[in-house]
Amino acid sequence: MTSLHDFLVSCGECGSPNVERHCDFCNTSLCVPCVGKHLSDSTKTHNAVPFILYKYDRLDYTFVRCPSHIFFRFSNKCERFCKKCNVPVCSKSASRSIHEDHELFLLRRVPPELNEWNVVASYTNVLTNEHELIDKPQITATIDTGFHRLFGVASYKNEGIWTCGNDENVVLFDLKGKKLQNVKTTSMRRPRDIAVTMSGDLVYTDPNARTVNMVKDGQIQELIVIEGWKPYHICCTPSDDFLVTMIRSDEKQSKVVRYNGNEGTEKQTYQFDDKGKPLYSSDRRGKYICENNNLDVCVSDAGSRAIVVVNKAGKFRFRYTGLLNNPFQPRGIATDSQSRILSVDYSSGFIHIVEVDGRFMRHITNCDLYEPYGLCINSFDELFVADQKGNVKRINFLHQITMTSLPDSLVSCGECGSPNVERHCDFCNTSLCVPCVGKHLSDSTKTHNAVPFILYKHDTPGHTFVRCSIDSHSVRGVTRKCDRFCKECNVPVCSTCISGGGHTLHKVFLLRRVPPKKNN
Repeated sequence: MTSLHDFLVSCGECGSPNVERHCDFCNTSLCVPCVGKHLSDSTKTHNAVPFILYKYDRLDYTFVRCPSHIFFRFSNKCERFCKKCNVPVCSKSASRSIHEDHELFLLRRVPPELNEWNVVASYTNVLTNEHELIDKPQITATIDTGFHRLFGVASYKNEGIWTCGNDENVVLFDLKGKKLQNVKTTSMRRPRDIAVTMSGDLVYTDPNARTVNMVKDGQIQELIVIEGWKPYHICCTPSDDFLVTMIRSDEKQSKVVRYNGNEGTEKQTYQFDDKGKPLYSSDRRGKYICENNNLDVCVSDAGSRAIVVVNKAGKFRFRYTGLLNNPFQPRGIATDSQSRILSVDYSSGFIHIVEVDGRFMRHITNCDLYEPYGLCINSFDELFVADQKGNVKRINFLHQITMTSLPDSLVSCGECGSPNVERHCDFCNTSLCVPCVGKHLSDSTKTHNAVPFILYKHDTPGHTFVRCSIDSHSVRGVTRKCDRFCKECNVPVCSTCISGGGHTLHKVFLLRRVPPKKNN
């Protein structure tokens, strides 16, 4: 029977996985040490081309989908195979410590029958501990919002949190608890729920006015007006859609509607299962909502005391009702980077963690949450929970990978602070983005000379670029250097880090060379 092992690429002379060349004449892959030996046979017309130029794929073949990331929106393709673990691995998997010092073989494209998820699903037991749950989650900060009762919390660019409570105010705090901004609803009634778009704009629902509103540049825009229904809870998706739970005015029906977030137009409705039965309870108790990484729509339905999950097409997947003999009153809901579903239980103060397929994993019970309502998770997998004492607790529940920040070495525009620098003024020793060049040169009292930034010599003898920490980003054993720094993730990044898509929409700054003590 054909298996993935039949598609591994190794040196035809010694069996090494580190192939660099391919002999077209012999149809044999070669590692660097064996190239000379192979070419020494003068009886054949060898032609050892770089392996990257070797065309070995069939038109109807494709790369295996990564079993460790199968539930993500865009499943990574596996171009390598770890023989020790007996699993196909994508670039993200290969960079993790579990495959350290393992032989990773190149993997050819495979026929469709080997690419189905049920073939590779057996490999999913090979996991890393980078995103495993901590035995005892830790409260890293408690923010007193000043609200008498707190109902909603939403992460803002990983730099702060928006909160809403028992009045008409929506308040932004930084992660240290400093109040940054206050928005009052146009109806002067409390918003039912809040969310933040991918571009950082605040969105809130107002069931009294039957509207969904966006706060952009400090101005409130009435984005969606709903006839006959009251919008309650909302989430913003990475595709810039809004998912809104709503109750009919007579409180006899409820549904979820997907809107185009840019235009405010209705795209899809989720209301009934395949048998025509309602998916959600019809009362006006909380129906918080989120979208999972696999595009499942997850609703914590307080009226039916359950988490109800449907796929993007609206097909019912499962209903999680808590554990036996433990009344479940779900409120806020969110998902982490590993597609786990987290929801707070108002009655017990516990946080339920559920697998993407609906299986219970564990509770978080040690955070002293008093009647929790709102819940959100930022892109660092930090958990924020709002309770009825007016506090937001910041909770670390996963093992995190952290790196030392290098703020002194970041390069930004000297006029506006933008990371998109293109020029450097030799006279002022100032880097500039394109929009600020004209303004800078307009000062005729100085002899400005704005040269292309690439020509600017900003390096100090003995300094060098930070080395990339991801092993798979090395080229022929040489570690890539990081000439940029992602502020959102607080990590230096190389060109492969950026091209991999993990820093999309993040502010990525140029990084100067740094002294040896900062280069470890």
